[in-house]
Amino acid sequence: ERISTQRPNTLPQTCLLAHAFPLQSRGGPYIGQVFMGPVCCFWECVNLKRCLWCLILLLCPGGGAAQAQDAVVTFYSHGSLLTTGLPGTVHDVYIGGVFDGAQGIFSFRDGFFAHNNRFLTLRFAPGPHTFGASNGKRPESRETLDVDLKAGGQYFIRAQGESKGVPGIWTIQHGRLDLMSCADAQKDMEKAKPLDEKALWKKMRPQRASLIVDESSPPSCQ
Repeated sequence: ERISTQRPNTLPQTCLLAHAFPLQSRGGPYIGQVFMGPVCCFWECVNLKRCLWCLILLLCPGGGAAQAQDAVVTFYSHGSLLTTGLPGTVHDVYIGGVFDGAQGIFSFRDGFFAHNNRFLTLRFAPGPHTFGASNGKRPESRETLDVDLKAGGQYFIRAQGESKGVPGIWTIQHGRLDLMSCADAQKDMEKAKPLDEKALWKKMRPQRASLIVDESSPPSCQ
């Protein structure tokens, strides 16, 4: 009895490229459908030409999404030198550390001096991040900013300080991070200069090449 070589009417959703070129033995039956991508594709290979398509499937991702792009975040300091350190002010020049969760990343302190208008652009994996600004070992909840970074997104975060205390006796500064629009950030950073790479905390310096976006001037709006 002659065996039918007609392909089944119902095709699986995987290995679509292989099904675009049906695999048959010469004069024989159709040898099954592909159900599990490139591994099962070898089961269908019956000649060298057809196997070429299996090789293509092995080299191409089987329906997987492309690797997500990093988000780019520019942190910058911009405050008032005239009022910095005065109790009750909320626009101090901030010279403390910046954190991602509990991990310290870098400090706005440049040597032994407090410099205004400094920026640093860094790469981060997409997803929720809790950034913080603190002069301590880790930020308090009021010193944090939650941002859900999107793949390929561009973000600008301004760092300022808030001083509390008794005038002439003691003061303490808390950090504050504000998510800014690109247009407002550009105005703030008209005279900004890049932070030195030494601003990175020692634990982060081995990641310098993959973390820092080298820029001599603030990034333009995308």
